[in-house]
Amino acid sequence: MTNPYTPPRSGLPELSSLLPWRAWWYNPTLRTWPVWLFVALVTVPPAAFLLAADAGDGGAAAADLFAFYFAAAWLLVLRTVLRPPNLTGRMYAEIVVLALIVEVPLALGLESALPADGDNVFSTVAAVGLPEELAKILPVVAVALLHRRAWARLEPRDYLFLGAVSGLAFGAQEAIHYYAGYGDDLSRPEALEVMWRFVTDPVSHACWAGISAYFIGLAIQHREIATRAALAGLGLAIPAVLHGVNDWKPVNTSILWVAVTALSAVLFLAYATVGVTHAAASPNRGPRPRAASGHSSPTPTQTRSTAAATTGAAVAPRGWTRGPDGRWTRL
Repeated sequence: MTNPYTPPRSGLPELSSLLPWRAWWYNPTLRTWPVWLFVALVTVPPAAFLLAADAGDGGAAAADLFAFYFAAAWLLVLRTVLRPPNLTGRMYAEIVVLALIVEVPLALGLESALPADGDNVFSTVAAVGLPEELAKILPVVAVALLHRRAWARLEPRDYLFLGAVSGLAFGAQEAIHYYAGYGDDLSRPEALEVMWRFVTDPVSHACWAGISAYFIGLAIQHREIATRAALAGLGLAIPAVLHGVNDWKPVNTSILWVAVTALSAVLFLAYATVGVTHAAASPNRGPRPRAASGHSSPTPTQTRSTAAATTGAAVAPRGWTRGPDGRWTRL
């Protein structure tokens, strides 16, 4: 049995333990984007306070910072909870940039063509939920098509998180839009609702967009056009209904609003959990190995019956490697 007692040390600790500046420069884990995001979350509030005090724009710039501050905070929380293993900072950046350019103008254009009636749940689903969910999923689909070869290794849970990133960007912009409707008059009782929108809008839209993107990840794994269309349509319909019911007046003026929000969050996490299980249970998608010179390609039946021999004789295509567990990964 190991003695848990640690004898007292003599002398002072090392200088690196007292002033760990060298760790910042030489430890790569301290220079990753989540660390920089954490530092930004700590430093943005005082910066926004100074900006609000000095600016003459009625607090518009501070409101922008406030909205994206909570979106970034939710991003850090969701990444800590989900831990997507295959995503990079570049993927996040491409989704965010495209989302900021495309989503709000597209959603506003569709909603102006389809005026909604808040008292009719079918109207809020068709004229609010569907246009906004379509606008949020388009950046994920566009970037996935642009990098379809490099993204071949991604699992549905990776798409779920990328959809959440797209939803965070949309929710932050929507909160700014609501703030602009009040101008600088935040003395009215309804102003508290506007302030809460800075917190709730990004994460609500993240959950809905993440569900849509999860089904896009499922659809990409299939070759049949009909199957892809059915999965993508289902993935768009589920969050569109949740979103439309959320905006229906009998719901968002009662405790049912809380229930719909909770259901959205639970579904989001459930799909993330299913995605983890799916990734662990299913073989990694990769290219079919080339047969060695002088041998014909094995049939599926031969491959299954002689898996060990086939694995040993397989020649990896260019740009791919096969690990000891038999899983293909792109170099």
